[in-house]
Parts: sequence; C-alpha cells; structure tokens
Amino acid sequence: MSHKKVIRNQKYEEYWKITLGTSDIFGNQFIRTLALIVDHIDKYDLANKTVDELKKGKTLNQEVTHSKDLEAKIKSIYENDDSTGASTRKQINQYIKLGFVKPYLQGYHSAAKEYIKPGQSEETLQRL
Repeated sequence: MSHKKVIRNQKYEEYWKITLGTSDIFGNQFIRTLALIVDHIDKYDLANKTVDELKKGKTLNQEVTHSKDLEAKIKSIYENDDSTGASTRKQINQYIKLGFVKPYLQGYHSAAKEYIKPGQSEETLQRL
C-alpha cells in the first residue's frame, strides 16, 4: 500500500522556473549550449553506444561519455554560481527533459541539428 499524499493545487509554473537552467529556448544561450551538447555527442560517437556503456551504476561513465568535459566547457561559457557543478548538470538535463537530447547523452532528436543552425527565425524554431 502506498502512503503517498496527493498534492492538490500543484503550481507547475513555479516548478519549471526552478528546474530549468534557462527558460528562453529560442535564445542564443540555449541554442549555443545545445550546439555544444550535439558536438560533444558527435565527437565521442555517443549515439552508437549502448545505455550499459554510457552509464556506470547510477551515474554517467566518464571514460565513455566524457560528460565532465562537457560540463566544464558549458560552464566556461555560461558561468553559474554553483561550485559543485549542479547548475550545469541541471542545465544539460533540461535538454533531456525537453526532448532535444536522449537520456545518458545517447544521441539527440533528429531536429536538433536543424535547431542549432545560425539565422533560424523564432517561427522556424517553434516549428522544430
């Protein structure tokens, strides 16, 4: 028997403000960070790895994913205030939550490469 309580009147708008690294998904920072992630996945051919290869226990396998390198690259461009790197990990995780990137960095959505092309209109980005 579950003892979970039903939360009434949940405020998802407040939740999203807290969990997304950035809410402007049409902005330069979001697109540039997505480009870094896509380039990283391609560089290490992560789309052709199995989930078992990509993770080590409950965390990412650094020898395969090099995710700490990705975090450092993103943090060097978009500094955050969290010395543990949690904000940068949260920033990367938002791309997974939104469907741009597959879990464990095992590839990205087919439209991601189109999304990061320079000069896209907001209308095109919304369609993608």
